[in-house]
Amino acid sequence: MNTRNWNHFRRSLISIPKIVRRALWICACIVILLPMMVVCRHVNLKTVVSTIEQNGGAISDDEAIYFWGPSSVTFNLPGNRVIPADVNAKQICQALSDFHHLDRIDFTGTPLSDPFFVELSQRCRIPMIQLRHTRCGDQGVQALANNGATKELSLEGLLLSDETLSLLDRKGIRYTK
Repeated sequence: MNTRNWNHFRRSLISIPKIVRRALWICACIVILLPMMVVCRHVNLKTVVSTIEQNGGAISDDEAIYFWGPSSVTFNLPGNRVIPADVNAKQICQALSDFHHLDRIDFTGTPLSDPFFVELSQRCRIPMIQLRHTRCGDQGVQALANNGATKELSLEGLLLSDETLSLLDRKGIRYTK
């Protein structure tokens, strides 16, 4: 661009109100940065999904992994040889916390116990959790009840005190026993 054209271009920009120039600048930045953010988020989700799968979790094939991640995760599927363990609680819960729209999770039949569910309650906000036939006890259920997001628990096969069940009733959490 020669000097004459550049000066004409610059003068034409000056005649545009300052607020419009700022809006154009912000839009240009968004157009440039948004694709980079999407790519970074996609790479992060692939890493998180890999972590979940390495610890016995699965995301159904029909569950598309878009920008926010899946809405449902299942552990201990039939035929899956990897079983999640309490020692991996921090790693699993950190990965689950990266799924921003996770609204249900199924731990049915896993050997996970109170320390895992206490960690889960501190890191994740999941409305519907299936705990059937796990080793979760009063401490884990109470931690999940007190995290503020839990709306429904499936508790078949768990030995829980009346105190814990009354806490669930007081908090308005639906549960099946």
